[in-house]
Amino acid sequence: MKLRILPLIVIVPILVVMAVPAEGVSCLVQGRNAPAVAIAPELGHAAEFVEFLNRTTLRVQEVQQSHFTGMFGTRKLAALIRTDKGILEVVFLPGSSDAHKMTFTYQRDPSSNRHLYTFSGVGVEGKSETVNAAYPIYITLHRNWLIITRNCELDRTIKRALLQTNGQ
Repeated sequence: MKLRILPLIVIVPILVVMAVPAEGVSCLVQGRNAPAVAIAPELGHAAEFVEFLNRTTLRVQEVQQSHFTGMFGTRKLAALIRTDKGILEVVFLPGSSDAHKMTFTYQRDPSSNRHLYTFSGVGVEGKSETVNAAYPIYITLHRNWLIITRNCELDRTIKRALLQTNGQ
């Protein structure tokens, strides 16, 4: 009797795992565990941005009216947001990608040692707006968000979070 050996084909399912840095995982956990923050009806425009921040390592503590309200465009929407890592202000521009159409220039006044930031483009209605600050500010332009803070680490955290969400 002849014994025949047949080739055996085995199908092995392959599991593809995408590595997620530990920081990315902690962002989700800490964001989900953040306490609820009350947002006044007149600041309802800030809700989406607050939700974005709550998905990061930041903990939003308070949302208030910003002194940038009324500075850019006709909608006059802005918010000051206090987090556990510092304060930031967000101007909400009218169009969904208007921040990318905005430009700014920086100049330091040597006589007064002040920092001058001049904004132009969408949202400033044919003119320019100048921010005259006693300290450097950090600016992030994303979608319709003009994000301003004087805290370097907070600025880095926001930029990192925007990259992790693929700019969504």
